[in-house]
Amino acid sequence: MLELVARLAPAAADARRGVVRLHPEVLAALGLRSWDAVTLTGARVTAALAVAGEPGDPHGQARFDDVTLSNAGLTDGATVVVAPASVTAAREVRLVGSALTTATVAPATLRLALTGKVLVRGDAVSLLPQDIAPAAGADVRSVRRALAAAVGGTWTSELLTVAVADPAGPVVVTPSTVVGWQGGRDTGDTGDPAPATAGALRIPGSGAPGNGGPAFAGPAAPGPGVPGPGGAGRGSAAPPPPPRELRELREPREPREPTRRPDPPSPCCRWRTSPRTRPSPAACWTGSS
Repeated sequence: MLELVARLAPAAADARRGVVRLHPEVLAALGLRSWDAVTLTGARVTAALAVAGEPGDPHGQARFDDVTLSNAGLTDGATVVVAPASVTAAREVRLVGSALTTATVAPATLRLALTGKVLVRGDAVSLLPQDIAPAAGADVRSVRRALAAAVGGTWTSELLTVAVADPAGPVVVTPSTVVGWQGGRDTGDTGDPAPATAGALRIPGSGAPGNGGPAFAGPAAPGPGVPGPGGAGRGSAAPPPPPRELRELREPREPREPTRRPDPPSPCCRWRTSPRTRPSPAACWTGSS
């Protein structure tokens, strides 16, 4: 473990995401690499993801965002004890939020927003997904759109409190964690399936997927309306027809006849209203008056 000076100076991409920046040589001295978990001890003990800072940063400083600094019970310039953390995959996580967030954010969306984050019971945590280095297969854009639609423009500043984190100690939220609201809905009650990811989710600090827990990998099995490897899925609908512009490009058009201008009127037409001065048929034929 090392004693460092805590500084409230987060990188723009780290804000409220549970990340602490350490000098690369400090990470090496702790036997860690970027995105491993560390415990941070101030007035209370919390955990965060440690990421290598800039080589020009002071060796003796740790750069915090405001939420992580508060979780450790620290102020800017205070001393923090940093040590490698032993993290396990969470079995259950329950949170307390505002009335609006609790009513509008589905447990499945909440789990996606917290996937990959390291939590300790009593911590404050934001809804901002871990999008700096997301887990393989994570659709961060869809999560952000779902949160914005549920809460509105203030979702990025919304803070939740971790009321339950099982087992005790630092845990990481995985696709199989039961996540829900304290005293309310959770992913187990609603029957929301664990989302499939393209690769295994690495437990921070393990150096390998699982860290003694399950590895989450592989595509989801085809279900109703989902095409399988052998063809269209059960109950799948026919693909929609292409737009009119594509149909016009694909289907050859029939050649059109050139537009023909009408012949100029005969000189006889000018005399139809005046029988007394009507020209002879010979004059109409030759075009003279």
